[in-house]
Amino acid sequence: MVIASHILSGFQGCILGGAIGDALGYPVEFLSLDEIGDQFGEEGITSFYSFGSHPDGLISDDTQWTLAYAKALLDTRAGLQKNLVGALRRRAVQWYESPENNRAPGNACLDGCENLLEGVSWFEAGSLRAKGSGAVMRVAPFGLVYANQPALLDEITAVSSLGTHRNPTAVAAAVVTARIIAFALQSQDADYFKQSVIDRVLLNLHPHSAALASKLKKVKDLAAIHPKEAFSILGEGWVAEEAIAGALYCVLSTSGFSEAVLRAVNTDGDSDTFGAITGNIAGALYGKDNIPSDWVRIVEKNGELFKVGHKWYNLALYVVRMKASPE
Repeated sequence: MVIASHILSGFQGCILGGAIGDALGYPVEFLSLDEIGDQFGEEGITSFYSFGSHPDGLISDDTQWTLAYAKALLDTRAGLQKNLVGALRRRAVQWYESPENNRAPGNACLDGCENLLEGVSWFEAGSLRAKGSGAVMRVAPFGLVYANQPALLDEITAVSSLGTHRNPTAVAAAVVTARIIAFALQSQDADYFKQSVIDRVLLNLHPHSAALASKLKKVKDLAAIHPKEAFSILGEGWVAEEAIAGALYCVLSTSGFSEAVLRAVNTDGDSDTFGAITGNIAGALYGKDNIPSDWVRIVEKNGELFKVGHKWYNLALYVVRMKASPE
């Protein structure tokens, strides 16, 4: 597929959608579904909510990491002109040292960054035991920019995990998440995406991914089941394979962006990460124009997110041109 101008809506929808899902889920990240119901009513959380000193639309570390990886790609022209691993390292440490790094960051991400500051190689900084959702919440840039370069998508997404998460299941889940986002962008037809995505993204998967494949294969059969029951089978999303399986369920079991992200954040589990990944997938699939304008207007860093989505689009065009050029 050659990237066409109308795909820009999918790029912008993906990054804005991820941030919106993240911001919707952030206030209820550590609440059970019953507690969400007690606080917000039978429908749960349905719009941005300010809590403590945090205003409406505040993003969490999920979107902060996504922006860090996006900037690393932009720093290096998608790794084609400079050392992408070095850029990932610099942007990760920059996130770690930022005063805004106070949004419930995960321990694996913190530990990996501490190792990076001590001089440990990117390829060894992450723990082999780390397979949390942090590995998958931030890979949208790779799914979009390398959508037409599947081998590069797999390789670079896998490498992106290692600085904080080296568990093989986490690495495989990161790759699958990027593949899903790429396929959502390219599908343009929601029914085709929903019918084909699971078989498509499990092809030639990492050899240590049995737990991930098992979770994903359950998703299709659960699409017609009540969310509470489905999540009881798929898990709460605190580990990588549960996070992507739950997010994909939210897209497959709904018919539009808003319905998908609200289903994602009203759970017993990792609401902001479910929301972020679901928002990335649904935003890429349905496009920017199908995201409520009030959410786009209010979400933190909306202007930056809009610009980054456009820059990703231009970067993807550049990657396609460079890879098509003779040596």
